[in-house]
Amino acid sequence: MIYDTLIALIWILTIILLSGKGSFLIAGFNTAPEKVRKQYDKKKLSRGYGVGVGVIAVFITLSGILESDTILHLIPLVIILSVVLTTLYGTILCRKKPTETENADDGEITESESWDKGEKRVMRAFGIPLLVIVLLLLLIPFLYLGKVTVSYEEQGFSVKVSGWKEKKVLYEEIEDAELVTEFSVGSRTGGLATVKLLAGNFNNGALGAYELYAYKDSSEWLLLYREGKPLVIGFESAEETEELYEKILSEIQ
Repeated sequence: MIYDTLIALIWILTIILLSGKGSFLIAGFNTAPEKVRKQYDKKKLSRGYGVGVGVIAVFITLSGILESDTILHLIPLVIILSVVLTTLYGTILCRKKPTETENADDGEITESESWDKGEKRVMRAFGIPLLVIVLLLLLIPFLYLGKVTVSYEEQGFSVKVSGWKEKKVLYEEIEDAELVTEFSVGSRTGGLATVKLLAGNFNNGALGAYELYAYKDSSEWLLLYREGKPLVIGFESAEETEELYEKILSEIQ
């Protein structure tokens, strides 16, 4: 309930800011002297911050809908990115331009032209490199981190790969189980593939269409034959895979 309320409030804040009427909600700007506030385009400033808050709202909403640990772990980095970029945008691009001087006909650079060039120099020097760095920080956890976990229940078990939906399996659905040390993943038809993890729908010559929840470098693979698609699971250590295999055998025999 608290989580849903938080999401609703963030979306309401996003809508208010995007409407261009929420400048009074922007920390720092709302406490600045009137002389300073007059230097900024309030509508432009509000809409810029609205985009930043909206990005955060999207990630938080997706983490709840997809129950994705990967997205949840990315939220702090997304918040940092949004705050930094919206602050740069608000500070540099939302200031009202000075009135052009009357010396433009003399071939001199006007204040307006100088202002534009200054904005571009700052964005090139700080904005683009910062954006690249933060995007890399967002990608690294997604590509290189995460794990495969299993939780046991009375009637079955659940297997979860970070960044992908949880898979629940009932013991009564399993027709047979096999433990192998060599397994060809084949091709991915839909799902997740990072440097470390594989999850979703795959297809190979031996099983045809099947579901996979595993580490790429699994030393042992558990093949579960059941109604519908076979399910293949591979943990980081052979001991974890063998533990699940023994548990399933004890339940289906």
